[in-house]
Amino acid sequence: MFSWLRRKIINFFDWVFSLGRPNSQGRPQSQSPYQNQSGSNSNSLSEPNALPSISNTIRIIGDRACGKTTYLAALIRNPNPDLYNNPIEKIVPKSGASERLENQATGILEEGNIFTPNDILGADEAALDIPNIGFSITLKDKRSRLLQLEIFCRDYSGEIFGDINVMEEQTLKSYIEDCADPDVQGLMILLDATKHRQDSVYEISIRAFIRRLLVSRVDGWKGKIAVTLTKCETLQIYSKRKELKSSKALVEKYFPKTLQSMRNNLTPDIEVEYFSLSAFGMMGPEGVKQPNVEYVKDITDPTLQYARLKNKNVWRPFGLFAPLYWLCTGDRHPNLD
Repeated sequence: MFSWLRRKIINFFDWVFSLGRPNSQGRPQSQSPYQNQSGSNSNSLSEPNALPSISNTIRIIGDRACGKTTYLAALIRNPNPDLYNNPIEKIVPKSGASERLENQATGILEEGNIFTPNDILGADEAALDIPNIGFSITLKDKRSRLLQLEIFCRDYSGEIFGDINVMEEQTLKSYIEDCADPDVQGLMILLDATKHRQDSVYEISIRAFIRRLLVSRVDGWKGKIAVTLTKCETLQIYSKRKELKSSKALVEKYFPKTLQSMRNNLTPDIEVEYFSLSAFGMMGPEGVKQPNVEYVKDITDPTLQYARLKNKNVWRPFGLFAPLYWLCTGDRHPNLD
């Protein structure tokens, strides 16, 4: 009851917020030099100085406490970027939900506090009741040309991943239908690197989700999937990431069953790419780097642990923008991985 009312209030203020941003929810109108199938492209003729723009609607899937909300907050905040190699020029919130995330990055993460888990949908709710998070990213592409990415996404609760086989049918159907919406061009599937010993459990969830997604539309689902390893600041994962120099190899090492299940169940026309990131990053000089994070166990569920920032003055995430750039352009950016 209360979560339903809270979402309705949030959605109302998001609507009010959008009135001041008339183009935040629209689709681009004309073609840009970027021709791809991952999203809409625009370079408005009525604005001669407008940047080439790509608009993409995605959904973010992941287990409880895998870092979905923290990822989005850190991305929108973009703290302490590398001034020499970072192609990101500007990030602008395009909805009330994204503005709240930016404020929470300052008021919660930077103060060493922890995000509360997202609520599961109530019986009288639908995935459409989850606030839409919209933001634009202005960056230099691989050829150092300025490009604007318009991203629209929803941050689901972890139950769609962890409890998919026991979830109430109407709730699950709402999530699946939202993912399968024709406007949704891609998915980010987040795998918690600290839970690699649960590979067999993840494999079951991934298989169930993919099978439901593929049959949810008569013409089949044909989007793109960015398989993304989170919490790569842990020393074991960070060292192996540097050694392998490949996010795909990293996923193959820590989640081999999950990866094989995806290969067995996805159709050939669905593009898949692999990424690894940390919303907290590392601190200290090369050779003696330490995670800029400490983990706190959930007092009600010992299998879950939450992360909080150690030192906000050296907070420098890595890998956050790479999956979004690929989902929008179909290319990898060498300075985003």
